[in-house]
Amino acid sequence: MGGYIFDMRKLVGHRTIIQCSGSIIIVDKNGRLLLGKRTDNHLWGYAGGSVEIDEKIEDCAARELFEEMGIVADEMELFYINSGKDTHYIYP
Repeated sequence: MGGYIFDMRKLVGHRTIIQCSGSIIIVDKNGRLLLGKRTDNHLWGYAGGSVEIDEKIEDCAARELFEEMGIVADEMELFYINSGKDTHYIYP
């Protein structure tokens, strides 16, 4: 969890907050999806995390890819925007 979100959690506890995040999906030429195993809930997923103050969403996605998988993103394209009442994640 990013520094800003961690600080907000100290202030508001488990109340719902609005948060932006960036994720990146990597698919190879054979259509295989790169997944990593999360350390918090031990589920498989793609790289992503919380946007920090003054950070662009695409920069967040690239940063998270490097932090989580050690891969530098050199080219990205927007695939999907997910938002609204059906977008909800509870951190372990």
